[in-house]
Amino acid sequence: MPPKKKRGKEVEVILEEVDITTLTLKQLQTHVIQVYEESIKERSEAKFFLIERDKLRAFWEVSRQQVSDIRRLIRSRDIEIDEALERRRKDIKTLREKLKHTLHEHCDVLTEEKYYSFVKLMDKRSNFDVQKGELIKDINDIKAEIEGEEAKKHDQIKELLIENANEVSEKRGDVLSLTDKLETKFDKHFNNTLRKLQEEHEKELQELEERKQNQVNELISKNGKMIEQMKHYYGKLIDHNLSLIEILKEIDKSEKYKLATTEKTLRDEKLENLKIKTPLENGKREVECIKEELKDYDEESTELKECDKKLSKLSTHLENLEWEQEAASLIMQKRLAERERLEGRAFVASLERRIQESNQAVLMERVTKSLLSGVELLYCVLEEYGDLVKKEVLEEMEEKLGFRREHVATLQYEIALVSQAFKDALEAYRDQMRQHSIHLDELGFIPMSLKDIEKIF
Repeated sequence: MPPKKKRGKEVEVILEEVDITTLTLKQLQTHVIQVYEESIKERSEAKFFLIERDKLRAFWEVSRQQVSDIRRLIRSRDIEIDEALERRRKDIKTLREKLKHTLHEHCDVLTEEKYYSFVKLMDKRSNFDVQKGELIKDINDIKAEIEGEEAKKHDQIKELLIENANEVSEKRGDVLSLTDKLETKFDKHFNNTLRKLQEEHEKELQELEERKQNQVNELISKNGKMIEQMKHYYGKLIDHNLSLIEILKEIDKSEKYKLATTEKTLRDEKLENLKIKTPLENGKREVECIKEELKDYDEESTELKECDKKLSKLSTHLENLEWEQEAASLIMQKRLAERERLEGRAFVASLERRIQESNQAVLMERVTKSLLSGVELLYCVLEEYGDLVKKEVLEEMEEKLGFRREHVATLQYEIALVSQAFKDALEAYRDQMRQHSIHLDELGFIPMSLKDIEKIF
């Protein structure tokens, strides 16, 4: 930086064009001072610029040396990077060759295992067809036996219903005849008792009237005046309350008569009920027995309907299994056609084709699962309705199912071994590629996994 100006008094500015001869001393002095100060200022600025120039030159030389050093380092690093890249390319080539060799060996092993598994699957398919035919025959025999038993049960139930209806009608007729006889007896007895009671009542009334007249005559003879007064008084009362007295008498008579009749009827009805109680109880018991038999018949009919439904479900399931087998055979034909078409391609295409052929393991798993589900359904049905089937047939079916399960278990074990070996090989190759920082895009193809194979199918 140039030196700063000192603060002081303001100096008058004098132009250089003015002649010095015309100036005074003061003006000349001020002019000289001004020129001197300007020269000092220019010298200080020149010194400052020289110092700055020297600094810039020194900084430029240092920076040039640093740039040259950095360029040397960059060149050495570029050389090292090129050498590392060449080494890496050589390692990648060797790894690719090793990977191709291992994949080729693995694919050969897979093809051999697939061939053996396919042969076993075809043998087991033929055995399965034979066993399926035997099972269908057994199911048809069981259906025929069940239908015969159902027809027999329907006939027995119809006969029992007819017999029960006849017995109920006979017992109803007996009960109605007994009730008619009892009603006639009750009416006769009731009429006889009414007549006797009326006769006795009339006799008692006549006796009371005779006694009353005798007493009245005696009283009249003894107390004539008092009697006349009493007659006058009671005549008024009778005139006022005669109607009430008559009504009360009638009510009293009717109530007494009702009480007597009800007591007698209750006694008679109790006796008759005791006589009728035993046949009615027997009839109720028989009706309850008939109702229980009808309930058993309804339960058996519902069970038979459920059996029919389950048999229909089993038949549909067997049809679905046949369709799945046909689909599997079509898929196998497609795979074989693709194999013939892709024989002339490069090594990468052959690897992909061989990996796709490993899809047969997945198909074998699905076929075995479907076989297991069908066999387990048949076994469940036979366990539920084993009482309807003969023991010999059940024993034969259990032996066949045990043999089938052993074959399926062996198939599952072989499939698990193949799939696990395939997974382990893929994981080992991927770990080697990660260690050497090789991306999947550099291979030229993408290896397929078991999930991708399952999605294809």
